[in-house]
Amino acid sequence: MLILIFVPFFFDTIAGTYRWINIGLPVGVQPSEFAKWIIVVALARYLSDHNLQIKRFTTILFPIFIALVPAIIILQQPDLGTAIILLTPILPMLYWVGARPFHLFILVAPLLSIATAFHTISFTVWAILMGSVLYLTKPRLFFGVMFYFGNIFLGLLSPFLWNSLRPYQQKRILTLFNPELDPLGAAYQTIQSKVAIGSGGFFGKGLGSGTQTHLKFLPVQESDFIVSVIGEEFGFITISIMLIIFSLFLLKIVKLAFLAKERFPGLVLIGIGTIFMAHVFVNTAMSTGMIPVKGLPLPFISAGGSFLLSCFIMIGLIIK
Repeated sequence: MLILIFVPFFFDTIAGTYRWINIGLPVGVQPSEFAKWIIVVALARYLSDHNLQIKRFTTILFPIFIALVPAIIILQQPDLGTAIILLTPILPMLYWVGARPFHLFILVAPLLSIATAFHTISFTVWAILMGSVLYLTKPRLFFGVMFYFGNIFLGLLSPFLWNSLRPYQQKRILTLFNPELDPLGAAYQTIQSKVAIGSGGFFGKGLGSGTQTHLKFLPVQESDFIVSVIGEEFGFITISIMLIIFSLFLLKIVKLAFLAKERFPGLVLIGIGTIFMAHVFVNTAMSTGMIPVKGLPLPFISAGGSFLLSCFIMIGLIIK
């Protein structure tokens, strides 16, 4: 965590961000990539040591703090994608260790209140669903009332939260729903990525025959948009096979977690599996225009020394 704090003060910016440690070597180091599995190990240790009290809501607040502090630091670099990835293992690991589903619902509810507040019908449906959950779980009256109206109030604050986003983040979200708003700016990467995948068809154009990639229309094709390169040159069939292999890999991790004789290694496996799954989902989804563009590479395929090394470390933890 100290390294993450010191990066903006002692190292120069690269592409407008403070993410890299450059000490004169040909390859820089991105410490936030190693924070992913370190956070998983820290969460697993805490949860395995406090599993008897995990039914209490106050016990599950500290794991959130463990992941939230480095996530906030990384968010200031700025690196929203990695900050989100650091938070993704929390809920699966809490559920795995036996936390109550209602407590997990309490954690997720504020995010859903904010996300649905921009659409009247969605927010209404969410308010009804939230009330139904409270009716079925029957918490204390005071807590239920405060929780319900607190989330409604949080939803009403969404415009202020929207204004707190950086302009480029707002553009990415807006162009997700309407790429024509900025086809040569924020939506350019998404449009070129979809063109590359679509032009590849089922079987692709062949190795080295992709026009979008080799004519440099597609930016950061070696890392963030590697799926687009695969789609254009090898087709939809190859992307499908790749996703099936990743799915089998993740299922194997979950199976190993079930077979783990102790709680700590099982939690580490679930956390690592969640990180891999999040990377695969986000990288594939942003390449196809399903979500805003985030600089998250595809495990074992995208270029990137720090992330690739971090992936191999996580594989070592799985094997161990």
